[in-house]
Formats: sequence, structure tokens, C-alpha cells
Amino acid sequence: MTKYSLSNFKDEMKDIARPYHYRVEFQGGSFANLSGKEIVHIRTSVVPGITTNEVPLGFYGETFKMAGTHTFNNINVEFLIDAEYSIAKELYKSLSNVASVTKDGEGLWKAPADYQGDMKLIYLNTSKAPAHDITLKMAYVSSVADVALGQETKDTPLLFSATITYSYFEN
Repeated sequence: MTKYSLSNFKDEMKDIARPYHYRVEFQGGSFANLSGKEIVHIRTSVVPGITTNEVPLGFYGETFKMAGTHTFNNINVEFLIDAEYSIAKELYKSLSNVASVTKDGEGLWKAPADYQGDMKLIYLNTSKAPAHDITLKMAYVSSVADVALGQETKDTPLLFSATITYSYFEN
């Protein structure tokens, strides 16, 4: 019988993922001004979740459950505001782009492709190299939280929280 100890466990255990090693990339849609730029001024985010709905089927007095459609929850991302407010300004523009009804003053209705883009969450290994990424497809900013200002927070970085809505994600 093999004897296990904490030191054996540590020796055999490979390095584990850390929740603070990640960055974000935006691609297209209302994120056009942020496209191609890696955003590292992020305080918090989440790995998106997925729920498979069930469809109950009655059959001779029994109920069988079959897999239904997937449901994807919105995610909240908290950004650290840089001194030029560049990320906050771009996300406000993105939100305004979603909210305006017409496209560039032409009187044409907007199609979802005009404001939906992709958002890639990139998880990094301990040497800060990309280890895994998840792309939120057809994503857009659906809300922006208040930014707290005040003298009592003078030594605290400004935070900007945005809710991202998306249709689905790819691993």
C-alpha cells in the first residue's frame, strides 16, 4: 500500500490555474475602437456558466427528461480605470451604440451585427503565456454601473463595472 503525504501530493501536482491571471480582447461590433487591443486593466471577471434546460416528456404515466436548449448568463467585468479614462470612454461609446436606434444618422435600422462583437477572455499560465481562452460570441455592453468618486477613496483605484450580454461562448 502506497503511503501518501502532503509532500508527495505537492511533488505530483502540476501547477494550478490562478484566478488573477487573465486578460481580455475585444473584436468588432460596438467594440470596434477596442478591437485588436489587449485589455489588462481588469480587476474581476468570471468564467461564463452554461445551463442546459430540460424538456419533460410524458410517456405512459412516466416523465422522461430530455436535454433542451442552453442558457447563458450575462457576465460582469470590473475594469480599473486608467488615467485617460480610455477604457471607460470606449465602453460608454459601445453602450451608446447599442442604445441608438439608427445607423450613423442614415435613418436605417441597426442590425445586431452593427453592435455585437466578440469578447475573448484569455487565461494565462504562471509564466503569463496564454493557456486557454473563451470567446463570448455576439457580445455587447448591456449596462454600466456608477463610478464612485469621493475624498475618502483617494488612495483607491477607480473601478468601472460593465455587464456583458452574449449569445453563446466557444472554448
